[in-house]
Amino acid sequence: MDRIFEGFTQAYADTTRRFGGTGLGLSISRVLVEKLGGVLKVESEVGRGSTFSFTLTLPKAEAPRAKTEDVLDNGSLIGRRILLAEDNEINRDVARLMLEEWQVQVDEAPDGLIAVEMHAANAYDVILMDIQMPNMNGLEATARIRQHPDSQRAQVPILALTANAFRADNELYLAAGMNDCLAKPFEEDALYQKLVNLVASAAQHTRSYDLTSLRELARGKQAFVDKIIRSFLRNIPETVQDLRLAAGDGNWVRVAELVHHIKPNLVQLGVEGVDEAVKQLEQARHGIGASETRLAAVGHLTTRLDRVVQELPTELSSEGA
Repeated sequence: MDRIFEGFTQAYADTTRRFGGTGLGLSISRVLVEKLGGVLKVESEVGRGSTFSFTLTLPKAEAPRAKTEDVLDNGSLIGRRILLAEDNEINRDVARLMLEEWQVQVDEAPDGLIAVEMHAANAYDVILMDIQMPNMNGLEATARIRQHPDSQRAQVPILALTANAFRADNELYLAAGMNDCLAKPFEEDALYQKLVNLVASAAQHTRSYDLTSLRELARGKQAFVDKIIRSFLRNIPETVQDLRLAAGDGNWVRVAELVHHIKPNLVQLGVEGVDEAVKQLEQARHGIGASETRLAAVGHLTTRLDRVVQELPTELSSEGA
């Protein structure tokens, strides 16, 4: 029982000869259960049999949408320019068919590297970003886009197109700086609504932070607001540098410590779009997550903090400045 969940392990040496199998089934089952947040257990008694069990807590599924023949097009996407980054030509053709029906101007990129180059040369309202692409994947491409020197262009809404429908995967994509996710194959109305929401959200957010909570806490005392801002501007740049160095060295325990330390400051300043990155990086101390996704999260968080540091001085009063 101590070894039964190990790969290529059978209860007895002659099991494979008598019953077949490689001894991988329980190992794979255990990994699947753990991926979903559970633990696979076994109770066994020789001569009576074995009982394998696990418990999972899963989010409630959305009610199935009624199938509609036509998308209710309210004209919100007319004239918008969208970059479609997808390596599969058939998938691009299908998406283009939908987008052009809504009078959207579509540019195509067959891989992440070309998507980054096209973004650098053109302004887009939304980017549809596939995750798995040659030359440069969607996570790295998103990180490059978020580092664009023009802050407005760097914050272009990015919709992840993914074959994975797992909630945990979506959280990783959000942590990497993407704004929303859509599982392939997708319904026409689902794509339309996601795009409309992203365009509307981009129009409302022009800054990387929101001082509403801080100003409410200050109760009209600008000197208090100035003090918090100056402290943030004084300490965060060094922390950002330490985060990048620790991530580069693969020291994820240190990364988790740094992120946990500045988390209250991020809340105080209302730093937007970093909640999932913070969550993923705090979990890194426990070995959760792949290095690729952790690096993407660090890239997104530090890039966003660089933006906040650039923008915040305008919030200081003349005395505070």
